[in-house]
Amino acid sequence: MKHPLDNATIDIYAPQKPKFVGRGGDRGGRRPKANYTTKMFRADVRLSGIIEALKEKLKSGAINDEDLKTFEELVA
Repeated sequence: MKHPLDNATIDIYAPQKPKFVGRGGDRGGRRPKANYTTKMFRADVRLSGIIEALKEKLKSGAINDEDLKTFEELVA
């Protein structure tokens, strides 16, 4: 602790941890949690167009789970 009349030095405090825990979805009930999970991964740049097209079709409902499994079998 510094002297009350010391104006030349300053106290440096460690940053505080945030008091919230980001878990996705609001715990207060205002917003429902998303019905999907996401995953971060590295992909080849050439695959980015395919990935973006799949994301858009899944969001819009143009592809169902059976079509997606068929696509996975084709890729494997």
